[in-house]
Amino acid sequence: MKNFTTLLFALLAGMMPMQSICAQESDILEECAIPATDEHGAINFCILVPPSYEISPGHFPVIYYMHGMNRDYAGPRAKWIASFFDKQFKEGQLPEFIMVFIDGGEGYWLDHYDGDPLLETDIVNYLIPYMDKNYRTNRSKRLTMGYSLGGNGAMYFYTKHPELFAAAISLDGGIVRYEDYLLRTGGRPEIISDSDYFYEYGSPYGWVKRNHKALIEKPDTSILLTAGFVIDANKEFLSVLEDYKIPAKFVEFGYDHEFGFVFSESQDELIHFIAKRLNQPGE
Repeated sequence: MKNFTTLLFALLAGMMPMQSICAQESDILEECAIPATDEHGAINFCILVPPSYEISPGHFPVIYYMHGMNRDYAGPRAKWIASFFDKQFKEGQLPEFIMVFIDGGEGYWLDHYDGDPLLETDIVNYLIPYMDKNYRTNRSKRLTMGYSLGGNGAMYFYTKHPELFAAAISLDGGIVRYEDYLLRTGGRPEIISDSDYFYEYGSPYGWVKRNHKALIEKPDTSILLTAGFVIDANKEFLSVLEDYKIPAKFVEFGYDHEFGFVFSESQDELIHFIAKRLNQPGE
């Protein structure tokens, strides 16, 4: 495995009624929050609504985007991604979808061991139901997508909740074993107490094993892994998918974890993968 000190530096760079408060952040990205209640804290997110949403009566797929350790769910990177996909919609390169940019705090996409935050619970029990209640969503075509640690999050949510998500995309995701997590972070017991908690609540490895039958039943290839810097970890995860006969598309390129490079090198496969998955009949 490659030097994980260098890897850490790279990763650092890069069901009750609910009401939300939304403010227009830009021409295409709307910043929202589900206010805190006794059952959950405030849930912050941004939404990209496709150009034809207001004039089309149909239901739209939803991609839930998970950022890396930079907390950028509403900043320049999120706005750039939103602008990129909006352009693809207008040029007819992609079928239209809603995109939700989630505030994942430090970027560890799980219920933290100390309970602050219960990120997975917030997303599964409150955010997704909110979107399904308040927007015309196609529930059979939910996707997860993430960059860096968000790529690990995207795979974790997909492999743990195959009943909720139709496909998953990881852009140079930090999909690593527990030992590598310790090497990179020195251990954060308030987030992940031990290896058992890691494989249960922080890693897709255990859920591939538990849910492989449901994952195999997904139509066609439903996982896209791209790797520019975190190549060894992605290859190791790919080998586990292959062991359980879960088809995945793997794309390796360059040796850089910078977001612009990763997205640029992943772009063609990303567009092809999303178009193919969203053009398939609902599951």
